[in-house]
Amino acid sequence: MKHIVMYTILLVMCTLFAVKSVAAERVAEPFVYPAIPDTITDPSSRADFLVMNFWNNFKIEDKIYLNSPGIVEQAFTDYINLFGLVPRETVLTSIEKLLIRADIDKHILQLYVRLAEKYFFSPDAPYSSGEAYLPFVEKILAAKGVDKEERARYRLQQKILTSNNPGMVADDFEYVTPEGKKGKLKKLNTDFILLFFSDPDCADCSLMKVRLDVSPGVQKMIESGKLTVVSLYPYGNKEPWITKAKGYPENWINASIKEDTSFDLKRLPVLYLLDGSKKIILKHPKLEEVENALLQE
Repeated sequence: MKHIVMYTILLVMCTLFAVKSVAAERVAEPFVYPAIPDTITDPSSRADFLVMNFWNNFKIEDKIYLNSPGIVEQAFTDYINLFGLVPRETVLTSIEKLLIRADIDKHILQLYVRLAEKYFFSPDAPYSSGEAYLPFVEKILAAKGVDKEERARYRLQQKILTSNNPGMVADDFEYVTPEGKKGKLKKLNTDFILLFFSDPDCADCSLMKVRLDVSPGVQKMIESGKLTVVSLYPYGNKEPWITKAKGYPENWINASIKEDTSFDLKRLPVLYLLDGSKKIILKHPKLEEVENALLQE
């Protein structure tokens, strides 16, 4: 009897050791693309199928990938590289499918949200897209267990993503000139208003300032009284800016605003073109796009 008990104990220990060894040896499997059926021959339909079913063969719910984020990130970049091949609706629907699966665990969801932030919303985002990033923000805000500081950061991002977009009336704000004179956006009365958010210590901002100042289209509209250029320092009325602001063109409004703005200012310089009713025509346009919009007037 004693031998049977000892044998049973040894058998259980060996079994547990074997199970632990298998678990320890388990590795994250590589990403496998979905196979597009041969019956789908149209290029646009093939791209649509690939995006909609991109994650079908991947174990999104498996926590092992939390320790192999490189596999997930490579798959994610391959995924968003396909967005230019399909309609907007396909992109948004596929993102929702991804998030439903990732929402099984807070840490898994955070992994995908942080990737989306990096590639869609960060200052150096290679595929900047507020519309693509917003579903990720809304999903993480609805999730349980997100700490207070992280939730506050995503709430601010949500505010930026849902405010001051083309077609919306721009949020009103008070500005202060270097001389201390105050004004409000809503009181500006020209056909167009160009908001130029910049920092005198930013090299790209200085270049944009020069380009705006010598742009024939911009200057013509200013001289005709149809355009107001408002150069805005978005970090408050601080002394270093007050001194350097004197170098800006005299036919612009040069001012500062408070830091708690809902405009998307992740990377300066930033332009917003508004019409006379303060409705946003262009958000983050290139100067050439601004000039073309003004030429159509």
